[in-house]
Amino acid sequence: MEKSIDKAVKMTFPMFWFDGNMYFKLIEVEEDLEELFKAYEGYMTPDEILDKAKNAVGSTIERNFGLRIEHRGDTTLREFLVSKNVKIPRIKEEVKNEKE
Repeated sequence: MEKSIDKAVKMTFPMFWFDGNMYFKLIEVEEDLEELFKAYEGYMTPDEILDKAKNAVGSTIERNFGLRIEHRGDTTLREFLVSKNVKIPRIKEEVKNEKE
C-alpha cells in the first residue's frame, strides 16, 4: 500500500527544467531535486539555490529555472515549489550538522 502512495505523490511533483553550469536536467521527482542540491554541494547551499535560481525570461520551456544569465525572471525556484505545495527535501549533511 505504501508504494502506491509514494507513486501517487511522485506523480504530482511539478516537473521543471533546471539549467546551471554545474547541473542541468529535467527535475521530475523529489530525488532529482536532492541530486541538484548535491551537485552544488560545497559551492552553494540548498537555500542559496532555491533563492537565487529564477525562471527564464522568454524561454520556450514553460517551467525553466536556473542560475544562468537568462534566468532573471520574477519567480525564484523556492517560490515556485512553495506555490505547488512541494516539501523541500533536506540534505543528509544538514541533518547531520543539526544533531551535533
